[in-house]
Amino acid sequence: MKHPQFEALLFDIDHLGHEERIALETHLQECEQCNALATSWSDLEGKMLSAPQMEPATGFTERFRERLVVYKRRKQERLTLAVILAILISLIIVTGFFGAELLTFVPSAVSFLLKSINGLVLLGGLGAVAVAQDEPSSRPPIASAGCGDSEIDSGKHQGLTLDVDGDERQWAMYVPEAHDGVTPLPLWLQFHGYGMSAAGEVSMLRADAEENGFVVVAPQAPPS
Repeated sequence: MKHPQFEALLFDIDHLGHEERIALETHLQECEQCNALATSWSDLEGKMLSAPQMEPATGFTERFRERLVVYKRRKQERLTLAVILAILISLIIVTGFFGAELLTFVPSAVSFLLKSINGLVLLGGLGAVAVAQDEPSSRPPIASAGCGDSEIDSGKHQGLTLDVDGDERQWAMYVPEAHDGVTPLPLWLQFHGYGMSAAGEVSMLRADAEENGFVVVAPQAPPS
């Protein structure tokens, strides 16, 4: 005859209370089948505890940590998107109830949503840079014709202008402080979202540009 209630206690013996232990011991003295199961389990547990521990494969810990970082980042991105979607749905519902009175708040709400989405895109882009830094390059960077001729110092520059089809367009740039003005560096083009600015985008990427060694250029969108 099987006694599942006592079998469950047997496999969780380290967490039993005083009364549960007494009940189990009493039952084992009366039931040969459960007593044999307890003896077999005790022998098996002893063998498992005495077996030598295997060392993980080379690089297992590093790979696990890298995957954990990716998993946490994706989880955060999904959570952020869920929050944005919930806010958007709430705005639609509230607007449906109160109508035109809330239309004056819609532009600021849309600006907030677009900034959040732009931040997620930026995080994804920085993740790609981090992966690219870990992969060996098959060829050295190719210098453009302007390398070595620039008179722009390292650091942040904003309010720069450029003629585009007769229109004066502004842009911002960041050059790593350690750059010698000669060595070719990768170029990151950053396009800001609605309600944001080129100077703000450059400031957000400053630390990553210093760490990974790339130049940031951000054009300023014309006023709408």
